[in-house]
Amino acid sequence: VTGSMAVTDARYGSAESVSRISAASSAVKDITDMYADSNFSAISFGSSASVDVPLTPDTLAVDNWADGLTVEPTSTSSGSSLDTPLDLLLRTLKSIRDGHPRDEIILYLVTDGENTSAEARRTYSSLRAYLDDAFVLGTGSTQGGRIPVSSVDRTIDDGGKSSSESQEWVIDPTTGKPGTSRMDTKELESLADEMGGTRVIMTKDATARQAMSSSTGKSWRTRTTRSSTTTSSPIVWPIAAVMLVVSLWELTVWLRTSRRLL
Repeated sequence: VTGSMAVTDARYGSAESVSRISAASSAVKDITDMYADSNFSAISFGSSASVDVPLTPDTLAVDNWADGLTVEPTSTSSGSSLDTPLDLLLRTLKSIRDGHPRDEIILYLVTDGENTSAEARRTYSSLRAYLDDAFVLGTGSTQGGRIPVSSVDRTIDDGGKSSSESQEWVIDPTTGKPGTSRMDTKELESLADEMGGTRVIMTKDATARQAMSSSTGKSWRTRTTRSSTTTSSPIVWPIAAVMLVVSLWELTVWLRTSRRLL
């Protein structure tokens, strides 16, 4: 969710240009639709990483999260570092594997592949121990585009314009002019290779639906569980019988007393 994801140079299943974050949102909703009877977890990352949606079978919750995706404010962004979510991914995937050892885990990483950090990126190969398959979905274009300035009160639409009257652009400090962000296809390929997965560039002809894992198969495991339940029901008939006898005795006594009084 770094600022570069607001660049309007992406396409997703059509020739219409949309922001990279919008293409990512559409990809997430296609992914939840592709896998029936599955659990999903959603992580976003920019200057930091967070688990926004814990593991859940509720696809509506994931879709709503995707609809609300926005880029982080430019003032808090420190550029793009692709290994920002790595530690959190390791902990999350290990937790899922420990809790669901028989399930297949598929990771989708949606990014423009841009890495502006001065430090060398750590490898994603450590995730292989917990993954059955992985896809790196590239969003954006190699031609690139200008990066809109975003803030808490300034949102970017798919036309690349902010909610304010005039658009501001992120300035490249080396040139003093609006900077350009480009999708890095080589970095995307490296990420996929490190995880033993597949790179898919999202275009007008390709979407997340071209990244359906074959490891899931076409059959689903079902489990039938039988259990017995013991319930306690109070036995009231002896009490009712005693009360009936007492009532009959009292009625008999009352009748005898009434006859004597007559």
